[in-house]
Amino acid sequence: MKQKLNRMSFQTPLGTSKYTYLNRPDDKYDPQNPKWKTDLILDNGDEGLIDKIRECNKQWHGNAKNLKEPIEQDEETGHYILRNVWSKKTPTFCDSTGKVIVPMEDNTNIPQIWAGSKIRLKGEIVELTMPTKGVRLQLSSVQIVDPIGPSADVGFEAVEGGFVAEDVPMESFNETEQSEPTQAANF
Repeated sequence: MKQKLNRMSFQTPLGTSKYTYLNRPDDKYDPQNPKWKTDLILDNGDEGLIDKIRECNKQWHGNAKNLKEPIEQDEETGHYILRNVWSKKTPTFCDSTGKVIVPMEDNTNIPQIWAGSKIRLKGEIVELTMPTKGVRLQLSSVQIVDPIGPSADVGFEAVEGGFVAEDVPMESFNETEQSEPTQAANF
């Protein structure tokens, strides 16, 4: 008989997304098992969830050594980062008021959520037993507070007399996959 894994619900405070695959699943390294996922950078002072994750690990695994935790702390800023919060199912999306966004068939009504977006996450802390002991964070819902999509400004000042590209409508970014750069010729 399969062992039932321990689970506990969680909700993050507002954080900043990083390595974000929320508009489409990441299937680059495992095309058979694509995952909707993100990392979330928490502001300093938001350690309540970190304590809850560590308490679950201790409660479910005792004093076992080398327990896996989906937590990192940035040495420069002190910010905690929730690593690899994921789901195999499309998460439910909500706006900043908490209202569920019912996705259209092509998901065009879900705003682009790129790295730097301000979001909150809901899901479950799930016990891991094999191959290593620990916990992971399973995503179920995303509250979109300040979505960041493709940027029109990356910080360059204009250079007179140079190449000027055609404008591309922002809607085209909804369908365009981010691809790897092609190999340039040797110069």
